[in-house]
Amino acid sequence: MLSKKKILSLSAILSLFIGFVAIPNVHAQGFPTCPDESAVSGFSGACAVSVSPSSTQIHSTSDLTFTISVMINNVLNMSTYDLWFDFNPTILTANSIGLAPGAPTPTFWCQSDCASVSTVIQDISQGAGTVHVVQGLKFAGAANVTSTPLILFTVSFTAKSPGTATLIIPTLDPSASDNPKIAECSGFGHCVSYTAAGYSNGVVVAPPFGFSMVPGSLSLAQGGFGTAAVTLASFFGFAGTVNVVASGSGINSTLSVRSVTLAANTNISFSANVEAQPCTAAGSYALGVTGTSGTMSDSNSLPVTVTSATVPSFCISASTNMIHVTAGTASSTNVTISLCSANGFNGAVSVTAVPMPIVHHRLKGALSLKSVTVASPANDCASGTAVTDTLTINTTGSLAPNTYELVVTGSIGRTAGYFTVVTVVVS
Repeated sequence: MLSKKKILSLSAILSLFIGFVAIPNVHAQGFPTCPDESAVSGFSGACAVSVSPSSTQIHSTSDLTFTISVMINNVLNMSTYDLWFDFNPTILTANSIGLAPGAPTPTFWCQSDCASVSTVIQDISQGAGTVHVVQGLKFAGAANVTSTPLILFTVSFTAKSPGTATLIIPTLDPSASDNPKIAECSGFGHCVSYTAAGYSNGVVVAPPFGFSMVPGSLSLAQGGFGTAAVTLASFFGFAGTVNVVASGSGINSTLSVRSVTLAANTNISFSANVEAQPCTAAGSYALGVTGTSGTMSDSNSLPVTVTSATVPSFCISASTNMIHVTAGTASSTNVTISLCSANGFNGAVSVTAVPMPIVHHRLKGALSLKSVTVASPANDCASGTAVTDTLTINTTGSLAPNTYELVVTGSIGRTAGYFTVVTVVVS
């Protein structure tokens, strides 16, 4: 835990501060909220305090230690602030608290007459689940914080146990006085005290395990394939089996594994394969990966950009990419598989369906046709009629509750081509 640091005692701080800027009722409750400054150029409303980023998600061991910023905006002639900040000490440990880069040098605060700015008060302290920062300055010139948020201070945290922790700027401090207290001084001795008009808190999500992916993004040409390395890491001593599944709206993806077993505080890597079929529209997509273990889960996504290209081939899709099956009962479901010609392709396409993971005869996919012929222009993806095949998905009552996949792949000759995935959820 950070040790408490002070420059001057609080009583000396207040006496000195009042002597410099004559702020009335520094610790009174019921200050008015700071005024709307929209009429002033560069301002967009009344002052607000916020936490940035608003959401922090732990995905890898390198994410366990992170830094947040506490910011303010829309303050005219700010000369001091006194702000309490709360966090959950069961989930988080505060490592260090610091003023924003450059503070308290003149360039941090002022926008004009910087040479006249000096620090007269500074108090930085930490309690159990709280951070308290006071800064008081004296100005001969103006010190305006416009609509662009100004970082007041930063806090470095380490997540120490799983859970969701809220990072809160409370409206009252521990003595039930307004929080924060903000002083605006338009001239020496002409000061008014306010509290914030708006508050934006933050949240930290620390799951027991998390996904990270390399590279940080993929770029595929139409008709192309890509691979990302996925690492699943154990946090906080988690040990167990995690079922994993890939997802992506508008693009198809599959994983090299369907479940992994983690020992405590270790990690396992596997691959994610993604395709951009010739008829996939150029644009932005996301490859998603989700893991579940009992009631615990985590997910992450990877940006995928598809660029234009002309590849004569076929496209394949399913009438639905997910079916639900009741555990303990046998079922049979038909899904329509459609194939079409892209960029003038003509030829035969072999079609196969493989369950993942392989669970013997408890999950099977049977196709009514093993091969289809697509022709242009009759079966063009853009303007023709697709050729269809029927996939019958059969499950037995002994198929354990879990998430499975049937990967339906089209091949030209001996070369495996594009695929579509039907997810089977047994619950």
